[in-house]
Amino acid sequence: MPFIHVTTSATLVGLEKTGYRLVCLSDLLFKYHFAPIAGEISMGGTAGPINAPGVAFADVTSTYWPAESLLRSYGSGGWEAYYSSLAEMEDDIEKLIKNKLSTLNSIIVNLMRDIQKGQAIQLPEELKARLIQKIDFACEEVRRLYLRNYILPVYFKYQSKGIKGYRIQADFMNYLLEKIPLDFFKLPEEEKEAFISCFPAYFKEICKARRYPMEYVFSEYFSKTIPNEQIKTLNEYRLATALMDPTRNDFIDYYMHEREDDSSVYTLDCEKLSSIIENACDTLSQRIELLKILLNTRGAQEMTAEEKLLCTNSYPIVFILEDDTKLENLGQEFRAHTDLKLGIDILRIATTSQHFSQVQAFLWKANLDNVKIISIDDLKTKPKLHTFFGGSSNQGTDPFAQPMDLQFNA
Repeated sequence: MPFIHVTTSATLVGLEKTGYRLVCLSDLLFKYHFAPIAGEISMGGTAGPINAPGVAFADVTSTYWPAESLLRSYGSGGWEAYYSSLAEMEDDIEKLIKNKLSTLNSIIVNLMRDIQKGQAIQLPEELKARLIQKIDFACEEVRRLYLRNYILPVYFKYQSKGIKGYRIQADFMNYLLEKIPLDFFKLPEEEKEAFISCFPAYFKEICKARRYPMEYVFSEYFSKTIPNEQIKTLNEYRLATALMDPTRNDFIDYYMHEREDDSSVYTLDCEKLSSIIENACDTLSQRIELLKILLNTRGAQEMTAEEKLLCTNSYPIVFILEDDTKLENLGQEFRAHTDLKLGIDILRIATTSQHFSQVQAFLWKANLDNVKIISIDDLKTKPKLHTFFGGSSNQGTDPFAQPMDLQFNA
């Protein structure tokens, strides 16, 4: 059954820059230096300091994400500047810092969008310097959160102690942050072990600071792992979710360890986790550098009149993927983790009937003659869906297998 990615004609501008490929947000920003004019940038795969990779798709027959609902949410968009005032922009950045960079991706995209539109607000130099200093500090904090979320599950297991025990464990995990060296992965093994060996003493310090009974000992709440007993398994969906919110204190118990059946044996792929967390820290630093570049950018990234028209007078566009081997099932959503090329992976596009001619002109200009166009109305009608995607029609033919008789607007 085919899958759909719903957006607007503004996405066509980005496609011209990517060689007519649907790509993930990271590649669009860093490889092609362009922010998506349309699409979700505040939830899902873009939430948190670093975004999960991939392009989101929904099953065309889904009742959870019906085509009509997706079209209402993502099939339209405006050209107005995101930030209407200096105060609004400053407030957004202050919230970013306060909330441990949880809205980093959306702020980067909104700033870049406004620059592309020629509507960017310039920060006064003194204010900009102060905000950048705070952003750098917040970046260090989040890097330490990621490092903590590597160190604890790799070196220790969480000992269940109920609600009271969880509170003590959470206090310790937060206290540990100020102790973690930012270059932990680069330390010699003996220095890593020396740092880890200090944890019982750190635990005593936090107990004293919080006035917990001093007979509490570290080993009652965290037990040392035995590397040879760790089976190489990792719950990747939980991990991807946890990367969005590194502040979670249940990371060690829920997101990193996976029980086998109902036993007490925990499994963890330490080598893979190390690579993922190192990459998360590097990605975070890369995004912070881009944010600072955007805050220092003056002027606009010029668009052609044709590109602006696709954005200002936008209309719905739906990309249809029929090869489910390109997708990973994430419950109610599917993600493509490789670039999807129009004319190879994407062979159908849906739009409104009054915009057939514009889409066809775009495809001809791109030499994508093998990409067919259908009406969006057919995606919203269950009988038509069955005809197109679910099997044989009353006439015994597949509308996709035949050329479409397009009625061009004068």
